[in-house]
Amino acid sequence: MEHGLRSLAIARTLGRPYEIARSIAIVGWFHAVLGDHQEALAWCEEALPLLAATGNRHDVAGVRGNIGYIRQRLGDVASAIEDYRQSLRLYEELLDEYKQAELLNDLASAQLELGDAEQTRANWNRSADLFDALRVARAAEMRAKAESLPQPKSRLAD
Repeated sequence: MEHGLRSLAIARTLGRPYEIARSIAIVGWFHAVLGDHQEALAWCEEALPLLAATGNRHDVAGVRGNIGYIRQRLGDVASAIEDYRQSLRLYEELLDEYKQAELLNDLASAQLELGDAEQTRANWNRSADLFDALRVARAAEMRAKAESLPQPKSRLAD
């Protein structure tokens, strides 16, 4: 945390907008990791428009995903899902398949909290497909999560 705050002070002294925004986002994430989610949310929400103003969409996507993570921990799962979706859309536009796969995992976990097993399964499988294409071992983890969900009951024909 100390290094993030020191970085922020230096960036402000130098008047470097991108570094200021990035440092604010980093301090926010440090708060999230430490479990201080309200403080983390405030820092990340401050960083988001500053990063957007720099034009760095990759960082915007990352912070938007972090905000989703924080909101999910605060119990605002519906808002977390929207944040994850916004982040995912940006990563899709940026063609960052690894980050898409990670976001789909986060999105699935939030959807599971709301009891949406069908969407959860679909997103874990999408994550697995992306990880497979990238030859990332986490694909097996995502498939196992999807398979662990109860299967939907089939409808009987009339």
